[in-house]
Amino acid sequence: GLEPPEMQFRPFRTVRAMVPLLIRRRPTVVFLPSYWHWSLMLNVIARCVGARTIMMNDTHAATSQTGRSRMAFKALVVRQFGAALVAGTLAMAFFEGMGLDERRIFAGYDVVDNAHFASGADLARANGDGTRRKHDLPQRYILSLGRLVAKKNLSLLVSAYADVRTRLGDATPDLVIVGEGDERAALVRQCIALGLPTVDHHPGGEVAACPAAASVHFHPYADYAETPEFMGLADMLVLPSTIEEWGLVVNEAMASGTCVVVSDAVGSVPDLCIDNVTAAVFGNDDVQELSLVLERLCTDDELRRQLATGGRKLINSWGLERFAAECLHAIEAATST
Repeated sequence: GLEPPEMQFRPFRTVRAMVPLLIRRRPTVVFLPSYWHWSLMLNVIARCVGARTIMMNDTHAATSQTGRSRMAFKALVVRQFGAALVAGTLAMAFFEGMGLDERRIFAGYDVVDNAHFASGADLARANGDGTRRKHDLPQRYILSLGRLVAKKNLSLLVSAYADVRTRLGDATPDLVIVGEGDERAALVRQCIALGLPTVDHHPGGEVAACPAAASVHFHPYADYAETPEFMGLADMLVLPSTIEEWGLVVNEAMASGTCVVVSDAVGSVPDLCIDNVTAAVFGNDDVQELSLVLERLCTDDELRRQLATGGRKLINSWGLERFAAECLHAIEAATST
């Protein structure tokens, strides 16, 4: 699977557990992630027992793959919510376009525990080579961390990385790809075809080079405690997605004090990623542009530090405190009529 079994969501098991709870407790307000399928069922039941419902969602126009008639019905469903807590600017515009009153839409749904990532990354930097040995990491590296699936567009990253390596040679930081998914085997083959010495650290993974000589490293899923360690020692984090509701890994990297490189298709860009201030932004289908961005950042230590500092400063206002405050605003809006 893409995630450990204990982290995999079981929607209908959740419905079976929640229905008797809603009937017995009769809450005043219920927060529901999404508005479709199993959440739709819970929305109906919650409203039947007198609760006001608040939708939590990070969908936006580019990620909504729905026909016109189905979208019309979804808009009808959305308007039944008393308020919405959504990811950011793009999601706010999307749900306002579906008929939800803009005064009842609040941004701050997609946040992380900034303190966890900041302290973990700083500790990893202080520990330095000890952390590198723990995870078998190179001295310098470009990081990709997340699911290895098609929408993450990692083949573009591999191609751009190969271009950079032809120009900078051994001065290029290594590429470390952390995660699970059905694209892993194809990505390993792509690296080998491009002549990039590659090592797969997964159990039973194919080793195309001894780890010491590799320039591309594939690592298994990193858990919550380990993620800041990978972030903290990276030169930069790259998220090249062709479609992305938000991209929480951007929050994690910024909180870790790590330079962020992100495609313009990532949902968090309008809110978090100010080009050349808090992140480097590139066109999601432009391998040459990504290649040039990577080359510039690989060779400009000061620019990487500036972007990392800018990102960390911005993300301080986009954390758990914001989530809590916007939840309270949503509750007030949902219960005001």
